[in-house]
Amino acid sequence: MSSTQEGANVASRGLPVWMAAGSWRKPGVKELFLDAARFVVSRPATFALPAVVTCIVSGVGGVGLALAGRNFYPSAPLAATVSAGASSAFLIALLLTPYVGSSAMSAALSLWGGARVHFERIRWYRLLGTTLYLAIPVTLLTKLFPPGMVAIPFYIWWAFAPYVVLLEGDGGRTALRRSRMLSVGEFSATALPVALSLAVFYAGLIAASRLVPQHPAGFLPSDSGGYQRTLAEGEKYDPTTRILTHPDGKASTVPADATYDAETRTLHVAPPPEVAVTVALTWVGVPWLLAMLLEPIRWTVLAWVYLNLRIRREGLTPAEAFDELRRDT
Repeated sequence: MSSTQEGANVASRGLPVWMAAGSWRKPGVKELFLDAARFVVSRPATFALPAVVTCIVSGVGGVGLALAGRNFYPSAPLAATVSAGASSAFLIALLLTPYVGSSAMSAALSLWGGARVHFERIRWYRLLGTTLYLAIPVTLLTKLFPPGMVAIPFYIWWAFAPYVVLLEGDGGRTALRRSRMLSVGEFSATALPVALSLAVFYAGLIAASRLVPQHPAGFLPSDSGGYQRTLAEGEKYDPTTRILTHPDGKASTVPADATYDAETRTLHVAPPPEVAVTVALTWVGVPWLLAMLLEPIRWTVLAWVYLNLRIRREGLTPAEAFDELRRDT
């Protein structure tokens, strides 16, 4: 069969033309995401259930963890509680990816090879161990955002480990090494698509972090819900000018609403106004709902990049690759 004919056959099954004939070519990032979006939209039945499960489980889990934290810290501002719940919801959604995202791989392989693919049951259990490893960078990213973004390279290296478990049978650290081996030297084909697939998650985490007001520099949270700063030895404060002079002679200003207790040499700042529940939920809820709506596209992008890397880097034709994967599964 000629390349043109095979490309037409692949396209007629609903897969991108770059999946056809000879060694696959590397698609552009824009092309990859547009093709993934078309694939998802054309098959709502395939992705509806896993998308709904992700939405419900992550949403309920985020709310539950937020309420639990509220019970432990009843004096915590509402904004902080909602922010913690949002980051927990994003964390749970990312942890579910290896399981619910398998629907994208199964759909692509079934259409590509013309036969339904079934994964061995033991591999679903092995997937749990790999998910626990993935939980390390994912937790850092979501719960310590933005400093936790230093863990993104590890997530990029390990993003394909779940597919290695399901299709190749390797589990745990072996799957992580295999995933990293596939992605090394392929920044434009791996790092950029994986990072962009998390773009809406970044937006949601930014919204959640911005919901909590930043405390004044040099001040620490107080039991009253506000902030306080005890002057160190050698520091002097002038209430009329609101100038704080440091031992080295440098000066800084303090917030206009700060009060000074000369007896204890302590500056106090009142707690920020409480954020309305509707405002807080809208602020973090919109990006979260958008992320859940786009989740199937992210799953598809990750599955396709894995297949693309295997075929291009191992010199297989699409037919040979599918036969091998079908034997493995």
